[in-house]
Amino acid sequence: MLQSKTSLQPLVVMMLMWLACCALLPTQAQAQVLLDDQGSLCPLLLKSSDINDTVIACARGSDPSSLVYNVPCCTRVAGLLYQSWVRWANTTDQLLMTQEAALQCTELLTTTLMRAGILPSQLAKCNNKTLSLYRQSCGENLTTVEAFKRAANYSYPGAAVAACWNQPDCTGCKVAMTNKIASLSRSASINGSLIATDECQELASVALVAAAYPLVLANSIAQCLWNSPVDYLPQSTTCTTQDFFNVDYTAAYKACGAPKVHGDRCCDILFAMQGQVFYAWSNKTGLIEYQTEVDACIASYRVALAVHGLPGSLIDQCKISSFIPLLALRCSNYTRTLPKEALDRTEAACAPGHCNMAGDCTDVLLQTSQALRKLEGSESPLDQLTCILFLTSVAWPQYGSQGAVDRLNCYYDLPPEIQVALAPVSVNQTVGMTIVQPGKRKESSKVPLIVSLVAGVVVLIMVLGCAWWFCRIRSSVRKSHERELFAARAASLGGTEQVTWFSFSELRTATQNFSDKQLLGRGGSGKVYLGRLSSGLLVAVKDIMKPSKPGAVEEFITEVVSMVSCRHRHIVAPRGVHASEDRCMLVYEYVPKGSLEDHLFPPRGDSVFKSQARIFLGWPQRIRIAVGTAKGLAFLHEDCNPRIIHRDVKPSNILLDDELEAKVADFGLAKFSKEDETHISTGVRGTWGYISPEYVSTGQVTDKSDVYSFGVVLLSLVTGRRPMDTTERSNEPTFLTEWAWDMAEMGSYLSLVDPGLAQDLPEHEASILVAIKVGLMCVHTVISQRPSMQECVAMLSMQARVPELPRRPLTFFSSQSERTDEAGSFVSLATRGSTSRSDSTPSWLELSLS
Repeated sequence: MLQSKTSLQPLVVMMLMWLACCALLPTQAQAQVLLDDQGSLCPLLLKSSDINDTVIACARGSDPSSLVYNVPCCTRVAGLLYQSWVRWANTTDQLLMTQEAALQCTELLTTTLMRAGILPSQLAKCNNKTLSLYRQSCGENLTTVEAFKRAANYSYPGAAVAACWNQPDCTGCKVAMTNKIASLSRSASINGSLIATDECQELASVALVAAAYPLVLANSIAQCLWNSPVDYLPQSTTCTTQDFFNVDYTAAYKACGAPKVHGDRCCDILFAMQGQVFYAWSNKTGLIEYQTEVDACIASYRVALAVHGLPGSLIDQCKISSFIPLLALRCSNYTRTLPKEALDRTEAACAPGHCNMAGDCTDVLLQTSQALRKLEGSESPLDQLTCILFLTSVAWPQYGSQGAVDRLNCYYDLPPEIQVALAPVSVNQTVGMTIVQPGKRKESSKVPLIVSLVAGVVVLIMVLGCAWWFCRIRSSVRKSHERELFAARAASLGGTEQVTWFSFSELRTATQNFSDKQLLGRGGSGKVYLGRLSSGLLVAVKDIMKPSKPGAVEEFITEVVSMVSCRHRHIVAPRGVHASEDRCMLVYEYVPKGSLEDHLFPPRGDSVFKSQARIFLGWPQRIRIAVGTAKGLAFLHEDCNPRIIHRDVKPSNILLDDELEAKVADFGLAKFSKEDETHISTGVRGTWGYISPEYVSTGQVTDKSDVYSFGVVLLSLVTGRRPMDTTERSNEPTFLTEWAWDMAEMGSYLSLVDPGLAQDLPEHEASILVAIKVGLMCVHTVISQRPSMQECVAMLSMQARVPELPRRPLTFFSSQSERTDEAGSFVSLATRGSTSRSDSTPSWLELSLS
């Protein structure tokens, strides 16, 4: 009997605890407590679950600093107020109420908590404030949730919520939210001095959480700021909304598994598959909400990878989370959508069959993001791109599942061999049988002979098949090894994933075995061929070199990684590469209009450019080409990391697109050039006539060496002549730069102008004179007299005045050098010129905007 009483003690204790809790809990009718007792003006809504949590938080002792789940009692009381405040703001868009209503809210909140069992002494110590409930703490322009969003260009909180999502430590989240609130002061309509006050910070925090969407993201911010969610959102333990098992994992296994085919694209494939699953589910159900299964669905993806022989840890390595789809969901809440022409442009560039043919898909997506930015005012690229993926995927159902998958492959620019695909469909195959009726049995005397022949053929096929398979495996292993070497080297250099590795056979097929019919041009660093990839994309393939010394491939890869990191509208950066011990090649975007050389000068005997495709360039086109080239070189000199010196600036390395916009090509490749009649063979790389004198004499190259080369190009644009014009105007001076200085000294600037520009001269004389003077400054032999490329951009764009032309330099080719008795190397001449330069010559730092 005693034993029975003892066994009941735990049950009795549990019942007593349950009864005690019930005394503190509201009844079912009180599940939601509206603070409007006896006609109260307070509009805030409290929930019984919120009150219960507050009671528990404050029941662990009489001191209000007691902790439960590391939450102080007073913090939880404040969180109760913030929860109800955000819910009201979400419903009404309002953040402020009348002072009378605010006072009643505080009184009723205190009364409700005291009824629930919290001691008055505890609440008194919490020092609750009601100022922010009614006071315009951030100014009269920030009183609604919409006003805060508008002040932050609709990026409130935007992608900053990433710092709060699934973070074990809230430090980063609090800093991100503080910075987001501080950014409001940049708005011209906002009183910046108010933003830093405690009252405004409190109001702005409420607006921040109210503006967050969907709820699960708002909860992540509220949990960090107030240790309280906006609303409880229980998470499911199973994923029913997204089926990661109904996907083809062939491409993922190739790239992420043992084969390592394009191993550097593993994460791209996994992201594309996540998008594929997200589309399949939303298209099937018409739903986009999956907030209650975010954790379960990521866990399901891990399991699916493991089932298909891939480590679930890839989810962590690739930083795949539910955050990106969740952030994209907020786009469905937009009141405006992208204009149809923006979606049409995206479809034209990214649709299957002509992916990247009507413009680069990635570039078009970025352009579309700019259109979205104008519509919604969003600052964050992540914010914009997730919305683009959402808004474009809305249109996918009309294309079907295969069409959606094809578009994902184009979005991620996946090579054909590792493109994501639909899951294979099981088909019940029926095996055909021949029924032989009794009495109709055929003669079988030849059966042994037939069996022997068949067996022999089978064995032969097996032997040949094994040999073929062995060769293929050996080739595949070699290609995989080369890919891995390139990826490893690029990664060690802080490389980028923006470049695709191609096998030699892929490029050989694309260029029709490097046929002369496909030849686009040739230069010091190699021949350039027109190629068509298996996707149909036209590219330019540059055959750089055959490595001839130890470390050559490593050096080549180092240069490629530097080049790929430099992206600019006036630069042709490589999109693909092949680097092996046999060949080194680069794959560029195809620029259809050829080079400046093709259009500016009469064709030479070795030209491969079709003469009928030549376009006469008027001065508006020439000056636009000059400015574009200057911008591209300025970007290489100042904005690339590491900064790059081109070394071989010349018209054949300035390509023209369909709009005749200049794109600087072949930067960083001069050191790999092959010595021939156009390149000097002293170890200095570049093209004779465009190389600066100090580079020739000392072998030292600087950014001012590129400036000199650009000056020669600029003078060629004005005159229509090559640097050494010995063919058509034998009666004229041979060297372009010296002839230009002769004419300048005589004040006969317009004598330099290409006769073909006679019709443009009256209207554009001022611009032409600026180009001549800038060109002469660039080719000055005293390095300090040359402007920077950024200064060239400013002067050629007529945004900065052109200083007085400096003194005529002394050079080896000066037509007036016989008047001097100064001898010696170029360096000594340049030094004397520098020391004797008039102090009145304006400094380049003194350029003033006109």
